[in-house]
Amino acid sequence: MGSGHHFEIEAMRDGKKNLHPAWAAVGCFTVVGLSTAGYLLGGWLIEMNSSEGWLLIPGQLAGPAQSPYLFLKLVSALIVLLFGTAVFSIVYTLINPPKPGKYDVIDPSIFPPPPKRRK
Repeated sequence: MGSGHHFEIEAMRDGKKNLHPAWAAVGCFTVVGLSTAGYLLGGWLIEMNSSEGWLLIPGQLAGPAQSPYLFLKLVSALIVLLFGTAVFSIVYTLINPPKPGKYDVIDPSIFPPPPKRRK
């Protein structure tokens, strides 16, 4: 390999920021917690639906007798995970807004558009 490949590897290594293990743990617990909460919420909603009769759930969605309505519980867990992650991302962005990077253009007047060529 040429020396250019070595330079690219060094540049990528220098620019990479390491993630603190505590933040990785927080992210893991968030995903596991949101999924568990969604699964439990799905079970609660199915129980409330059977007693209150909000929606008509066909018997084909009941699934096997060992785990009734497993598909609906998993879908509710996925929905809660998606919405919960979106809410956490929005709240984190509001608390800690992204800062402009080294090469970001803050003021467009710094780099005006190039002049048009005349024929």
